[in-house]
Amino acid sequence: FHDDMLLQRPITVVVVGDLDEKTLFDTLDATIGKLPTKKDVSMNRGGKPAPNSAKTIYLVDKPAATQSVIRVGRPWADRKDPRYFAAMIGNHALGEDFLSRLNNNLREEHGYTYGAMSRFDFRAQGSVWLAATNVFTGVTAPALKEMLAEIDGVAKGKPLTDKEIETSRQAIAKSWPEKFESPAGIAGELDELALFDLPANTFESYLDLLQAPSTDDVREVMEQICEPRRAVLVVGDRAKIEPAIKKLDLGTIKVITMDGDPVEK
Repeated sequence: FHDDMLLQRPITVVVVGDLDEKTLFDTLDATIGKLPTKKDVSMNRGGKPAPNSAKTIYLVDKPAATQSVIRVGRPWADRKDPRYFAAMIGNHALGEDFLSRLNNNLREEHGYTYGAMSRFDFRAQGSVWLAATNVFTGVTAPALKEMLAEIDGVAKGKPLTDKEIETSRQAIAKSWPEKFESPAGIAGELDELALFDLPANTFESYLDLLQAPSTDDVREVMEQICEPRRAVLVVGDRAKIEPAIKKLDLGTIKVITMDGDPVEK
């Protein structure tokens, strides 16, 4: 793996700082430039994941744990998907902002957690959407219930309002310059350009593209993200949390090991 991934070209290098260009390229030519070129650069990880069931809660037992970890997620589209900006706006209102629905419910209203959030993890292959929180063991079941209720509500019954959508759009727009305040921030944005082969004018067109999705576009993509085919995972003290989760009647509880293997009851 080391030889395949690190000792063969092509390799993308992103460098930001107060540098002498000639010195930098001479260094790269003398090091990476001498590496052999790999003919097959495919990183195909196999077929698409099977659809998740909305009626299964995966539970990992962590005896004596004082907290429970709750994760709700699903496979999602890649960075070039035309729904990208609509999805970013909608997710900001659901779980990215401190005043988002998830954080407002689980932290501000109920005091179950120090924070609840949702985000996208865009990858070369296998991108995902994930909602997450960590809660005190004793409130695991009600926290899970509230979390799923907020996600379900966005999909159906309690869609994002025009005000939520426009507030999120403006929040993303006004925070855009912050990404270029430091060398690390600039490198991160350039790395995204390279990793996902984005157009050269991505930075210049970003704000215009952010304004393009209508409120209906945002609500439609959030319905697709939050619809029931998702994976639900809870890690905690099984003896203390499983009975209360069962009472929620959310579906079948499947106990698994930390490696994902089924546990015999």
